[in-house]
Amino acid sequence: MAVFLTFFLHGFAHWLVGKYLGEEITINFNPAHTIDQAYGQEGNQLPIILAGPVFTLLQAIYFFYVMKRGRDTILYPFLLAPVMMRVLAGIMNFVNPNDEGLVSLSVGLGLFTLPVLTCIFLLYLVFKTSVSYQMEIKFNLQIIALVLVISLFLILLNQYSVR
Repeated sequence: MAVFLTFFLHGFAHWLVGKYLGEEITINFNPAHTIDQAYGQEGNQLPIILAGPVFTLLQAIYFFYVMKRGRDTILYPFLLAPVMMRVLAGIMNFVNPNDEGLVSLSVGLGLFTLPVLTCIFLLYLVFKTSVSYQMEIKFNLQIIALVLVISLFLILLNQYSVR
């Protein structure tokens, strides 16, 4: 559930900002894009691209603080899913720049600068939570494997779905 919601809400954030800016945009698990692959107004692309990662970061920060105040390991996937999502997106920059990679390039940084910084920050949140909860490596690896399998399933489903 956490992985699906993370992917859906990430895509929804892209879509919502695109709609707010007056773009005809599709909701998607992979790069959000306008229906005709072009943006109606110059300057709309950056906020639309930023919306997904910003929401995903906010999700991770929210669940980090919720878990910091309580002792509920059932929420851990809601913290881990954003990390896995951004790590996978960062790796995909080798194939095709997306989200943080595109933003990084558009502001004159290297392709991997923002993706790496984002992943380091998210991994820090997961590490702090894992240490605080005294989670064993085996537990972390099981959750990571589960999140990874579900993430890959959703990406493939989205990639090969009828549009």
